[in-house]
Amino acid sequence: MDLHLELQGNRIWMACRLRGDIPDRAKEVVGWGWTDTKKAKAWGQEVVGNYVAGVWTFPMNFRTCLDLRAAFPDCNIVIHPNLKKWATAERDRRADLARIRNLESVPTPRIAKLYPRLDAAIHKRPFQSVGVEFAKRARYCVIGDQPGLGKTLEAVGAIIETDLRGPIVVAAPATAVVSTWPDEFDAWVPGEEYAVCEGDKEWRQKVLHDFWVWAKARPEERSWLFINLEMLQNDRPPVRKRKPKAMSDEDWAAVADEYEAEWEASMEEWDAEKRRHPELFDRMWSAVIIDESQRVLLAKSSLTKDQSQQRSGAQNLLVRPNGMKLALLPKKTRGAA
Repeated sequence: MDLHLELQGNRIWMACRLRGDIPDRAKEVVGWGWTDTKKAKAWGQEVVGNYVAGVWTFPMNFRTCLDLRAAFPDCNIVIHPNLKKWATAERDRRADLARIRNLESVPTPRIAKLYPRLDAAIHKRPFQSVGVEFAKRARYCVIGDQPGLGKTLEAVGAIIETDLRGPIVVAAPATAVVSTWPDEFDAWVPGEEYAVCEGDKEWRQKVLHDFWVWAKARPEERSWLFINLEMLQNDRPPVRKRKPKAMSDEDWAAVADEYEAEWEASMEEWDAEKRRHPELFDRMWSAVIIDESQRVLLAKSSLTKDQSQQRSGAQNLLVRPNGMKLALLPKKTRGAA
């Protein structure tokens, strides 16, 4: 049987002829969903050549592609143009990152030109130059080294070497916001200008407002903002309930409408504007760094309901295309990210 896969936005769509085992196998893939919009059904019917009630959807990542092949080994997977283009580029990117991991040292010419002392410090520990290059190529990654091995310098170096410009936010523990990060910048990258957001809520709001005025006036420069991790706290939207695996389709059909009505009512009451610091989430950042990210990103499971408000906020920070999002994590950390 043919399975048709295509990329739509940030989701992978899957359409196929109806067969009894398809739903259970599709639900083995993490992040599965179902959509029956007109656009989805029209595409499904076009590629399948028959009526379809909707299409399955999955997260756009390489892991999903591997999981789909594992879940449907006996099916002929037909990959359509958008997904094929993305998958080819992603495969090449991952191969490039694997090659970089095996290097012993990498030149950092832009850092050497702007901040020779930082360049010298990075190359005293050659693995740091490899980390800089890896983050530069990956754009979204975790820098996980033992404390004291220079995660801060790697992250800052990666942004400078990539030559990112514009607003950059660093979320860190309170003491690091007022001491560690300013001290590191003054010591290693004295030409970089930054603002420290601390104090009570009213003062933080003023700092945020002034920061955006300042950053807008210098778009060709890097404007750094240091904030406390707790400023990321962001009320999560209500979670839409899905059918439990142990529940039969008939039992689910009897209660699905009630759950959907409850969710819709909750969404009407949920007010995204009640976030503590909306200016953090309504603007586009050139780069985001989450320091001591185990305090924010780790949870007892990957389910939305088990995530903290800070993790929700970190996920909702908007990053420009080709921007960078880095998480600094102590190497010996356990949990579900």
